[in-house]
Amino acid sequence: MKINLFHRVLQIIITIKKKIRPFLFFFVPKKKTFQSNFFYKSIVNNKKKIFDNQKKGTELLAINNYNEKFIVNSSDKVIGRSIYINGDFEFGNFLHTLEILQKKILNKTLVDIGANIGSICIPAIKRGFFQNCIAIEPDPYNFDLLSKNIFINDIKRKIQTFNIGLGQYDNQQLEFEISGNNFGDHRVKSNSDEKDFYHSDKREIININIKKLDTIIQNFDPKETLVWIDVQGYEAFVLEGGFKTLCKKPPLVIEFCPFALDRFNSYNLLKKNLISFRYKNCYNINSKYYLKDLRENTYDDLYFYYKSKKEEQLRSTNLLFFD
Repeated sequence: MKINLFHRVLQIIITIKKKIRPFLFFFVPKKKTFQSNFFYKSIVNNKKKIFDNQKKGTELLAINNYNEKFIVNSSDKVIGRSIYINGDFEFGNFLHTLEILQKKILNKTLVDIGANIGSICIPAIKRGFFQNCIAIEPDPYNFDLLSKNIFINDIKRKIQTFNIGLGQYDNQQLEFEISGNNFGDHRVKSNSDEKDFYHSDKREIININIKKLDTIIQNFDPKETLVWIDVQGYEAFVLEGGFKTLCKKPPLVIEFCPFALDRFNSYNLLKKNLISFRYKNCYNINSKYYLKDLRENTYDDLYFYYKSKKEEQLRSTNLLFFD
């Protein structure tokens, strides 16, 4: 793999920054963080220009402050771009989850469903938050990048990968929509008449193989396992196919997006499963508050609250369930 001059210089800068960072605080005004100074901004702006000026479909190597390496694609304007420029994608939600779960589980196994190119599972393993991981990603190209990223981070022995989707049934095939500019928004095709905000009718369609979560995970300790699910509205069917697993109540994180759920008319199925699992606690990760009660109307209030939002970035959240 060819690494251009910028990547080599960036690696040198990162090494130097780690060594001199403690001394730089003496020269930065107290009300400003290290990341707010000119040096940091110039690096970020340079990376933005490099990423945004690449030809469509160009693969780039990103290296962050933790020396985590990711191969990203210049066509991916969301996860890939964020990792290249900022070093991660929404990993703060994962860290906040671990803060809430502190002393409630032993962090042994992470189950990353909708793993994409490894934005959650790779730093989770490489930084030692979990000992091992099961990473599940249905899209062949994302899975290829996921496999490469695991390899170049030298954690192949710690992450078991599956190039499948999860759903209600084993040995099922479903049509899968491929987004051309957001590789985190590939999703199972639906027949919904819900207003199409993302021009799904123009997307490439492929077929993916489906398994049940209960088939993939059979022998596990719920007190040592975190299940992390982000499957673009297909969450209800993943829960249905993982009923035996989730009745054991391992900590569970799901994306909650009424628009995405409506595409499959699956909100009631999602609610039914969540009530059946009988988790004692639910925490809204993005908004940072506990749901006081987990009755049916609690979920309904949450559903209509996020459904009423017009701004795309406010139409969803992540929910953490635990005992």
